Amino acid sequence: MLAASGRLTLALLGAATVVAVHLTLRPTSRLIDRAPQGNSDTPTQVIFHVTCDRRDEAHVRALLIQLLSSTDPRLAGLRIRRGEDDDSTSLEASVVLDGAPGADMEQLVTRLSLEPGVRDLHWHLADQDEQARAEREALV
Repeated sequence: MLAASGRLTLALLGAATVVAVHLTLRPTSRLIDRAPQGNSDTPTQVIFHVTCDRRDEAHVRALLIQLLSSTDPRLAGLRIRRGEDDDSTSLEASVVLDGAPGADMEQLVTRLSLEPGVRDLHWHLADQDEQARAEREALV
């Protein structure tokens, strides 16, 4: 608009300012993106749910324990419920991680979803009530 009104100098100055700001702030934004988000020292508790065929329960349970036997993520508790009406078993694992759970949990979901007997598979962050319940059950 400035160039069309005959103010070519102001138009060039404005364009140069936009380019200079873009070139200086781009590396800054990359540094910010690489900085760790939040406090990675605080452990995160995740509840991991698997529903599988009853005949595949032992295999899925062993695989889940094997995948969670490393230092991070680590298994804090495991609950198994067998359905009375149908031929399924539900496994609920309480998992503790250091830092953000996204990549670790998605890797676990990806691996377990390859198992033919798995019907349902999901995870969510534990809320305060679930954390308190898990701590009480661990003491019993």
